[in-house]
Amino acid sequence: MPLSEVFEDSMDTVTDFLPLLFVTPHVALNIIPEGFKFDMVIFEEANRFSIERSTEMADLGHQLMIFGSDDSNGNETSLLQYAMENEVSAVKITNRYEAPVQNLPFSELPKAAFFYARKCMVENLEGRFHEMEGVNDFEAQHIIRLLNQIKQTPQRVFPTVGIVAFTIEQRNLISSYILKLKQQNVVGSEKIRQLERNGMGVYYVEELFGQHFDVLIVSCTFGAVNIKGKLTKKISLLNTPEGVSYLQLLINKPLQQLIILHSFSNEHLDAFKGRQWDKGTWLLSHLIGMSEAAQQENELKYLEELEIIGKKEPRKIKNPNFVKEVVNSLSAYIDESRCKLHVRWEDVLLPLVVTPISIDGKNIVVIPDGFFADTQYTSGVWEQAHINKLQKENFELIQIWSLNWMKDPAAESRKLASQIIKVNGQPIYAKDKNENPSTPIGQANELDNYDAVE
Repeated sequence: MPLSEVFEDSMDTVTDFLPLLFVTPHVALNIIPEGFKFDMVIFEEANRFSIERSTEMADLGHQLMIFGSDDSNGNETSLLQYAMENEVSAVKITNRYEAPVQNLPFSELPKAAFFYARKCMVENLEGRFHEMEGVNDFEAQHIIRLLNQIKQTPQRVFPTVGIVAFTIEQRNLISSYILKLKQQNVVGSEKIRQLERNGMGVYYVEELFGQHFDVLIVSCTFGAVNIKGKLTKKISLLNTPEGVSYLQLLINKPLQQLIILHSFSNEHLDAFKGRQWDKGTWLLSHLIGMSEAAQQENELKYLEELEIIGKKEPRKIKNPNFVKEVVNSLSAYIDESRCKLHVRWEDVLLPLVVTPISIDGKNIVVIPDGFFADTQYTSGVWEQAHINKLQKENFELIQIWSLNWMKDPAAESRKLASQIIKVNGQPIYAKDKNENPSTPIGQANELDNYDAVE
């Protein structure tokens, strides 16, 4: 029985068991029964939806929520562009996606960013690009070899693998090699079938929008066309508005592993980096450089590349004035020098830390309004991961609320001071003439080794 007929007769039953459906635009328009309405329809990559197509799907829900990248390179009549021009209420999401703390392999680095969650591999294959055929056969064959090296996860399942090529012909060549392996039933063909069952696909870079993978293998495809190393002119396709959009997509893609195969010499990459006006090749060269730095665990080089492409955005403390007011209020009860503002501890930015009196005491983290995130919305999983890690490291967490402080700051400061004293006890002060507390005994603390963020 066709899926459309199943949905037609029992859509209410389907949604009772599956209240959340992930579908393509084709399925949304052709399979969902006419007249059925969801409570909410979410458009992902809304900058790729035309107004005409979006209007047809809008009737599927009582409410619409759209997500997209305002990179100014998409369709000018996109749903996202239309919403912005008509001043639809919007929230800007920063491009610093962060992995759960426990998964950060470089978590000992105080400035760890979300890219560190990626395992990166870059290989310069020095392949030859065939301009007439639009393919790089050496890169295509190497991808087949890489597929045999894909390992199962600890849960004994294969990761979802995506393969992306910069030309349609290269995509077709890779697909033909995979098909040939399965038809001949050679060694490794069963693994290919298992990967396909788990979501593996081969895509032209334009088809990557809306696709999510654990592992992404990128075939840059373009390269030298002769023995002298002359670069193909077709690489200029990357410098079109669409090409720039594709590169920005690759840079921002959240992945567990990124594998980049390219055939550019060091001279080519240096030339790309020197021509910032050719933004597509400029972005590609820095993506390769950034991935190489992550592969080599070169923190300084990595952060340099990250800053060049505008992705190194310093974390900021939300409502810093409130935190300063809290410190001023606490000065009547504890020594102000114990209060450390804007402390970066591993990948967490702590608004306020009160150090212990003695070296064997606990550091106390004061969390304004209950959340670490500096955005309007946050993730419960992300917040809990940070809380778990801090508690494991013997931090004491105390939440305070700005609304309560506005109502009665004196009572709230007394309450917070009593909580701090309860954890670490009351310090012994040497009083001066003006009865102002001086530095308490035993001020040294390992937290002083971490960065303070201005």
